[in-house]
Amino acid sequence: MTSCKQNYLKIVDNVGSMLPTFESWKKHNFRCSNGDCYNRISVQYNKYSGIDAASCAIVVAAGFHSIHKFLKKLPGDFCAPLRREPVIMVTNIGKLFSPSSYATWEILPETDTSDLANEIVENITKYAFPFFERYSNVHTVLRDLEEDVNYNIGYNDIFCIAGIYYLKGDVESAIQRVKYRLEQYKAEYADSEIPIDLQRLQNLQLFLDYLTSKRAND
Repeated sequence: MTSCKQNYLKIVDNVGSMLPTFESWKKHNFRCSNGDCYNRISVQYNKYSGIDAASCAIVVAAGFHSIHKFLKKLPGDFCAPLRREPVIMVTNIGKLFSPSSYATWEILPETDTSDLANEIVENITKYAFPFFERYSNVHTVLRDLEEDVNYNIGYNDIFCIAGIYYLKGDVESAIQRVKYRLEQYKAEYADSEIPIDLQRLQNLQLFLDYLTSKRAND
């Protein structure tokens, strides 16, 4: 193991020790649940090629167990990232800076791991915790998703939007939004032969059929 990788592991341990409400998960992740709300902090490692140097990035994620449970019940295997973990809003912490950026911290053999961990936790406290607070409200998540503030969720946002409406008991609004998105995609991908485009169309149709059948059975 390189000295930089050893330093990275020390940084992860130090960061975790300063996040007492978060539990360690899958080596370099820390997660916390508060009722329906779910938050995750990841300390990601990137080894530089050819030299003993590396960097780490902090990725933060927020979501809801109820939305995750709903998505896991859907037929098919689409929106897979949303079905693995209860996350909706996911971003590199630098995107929360002003001005926004892609933030990384360099790790060298001589890096003071305690100082770097302290700096990372200071940024988590300053930027990630308000992010978690903002997205502890499902209505805020819905509003931002509908205004295209979607933090890397991209195409999968429609499944969360419709899921939130469905869980609020407004199945009709869920159906109408999926219909609208499906029509948009049909127009955009009408002549496409790219497999991922065709798969997206199929997934949306399957989702619409699922919601329509639920409405009929309610």
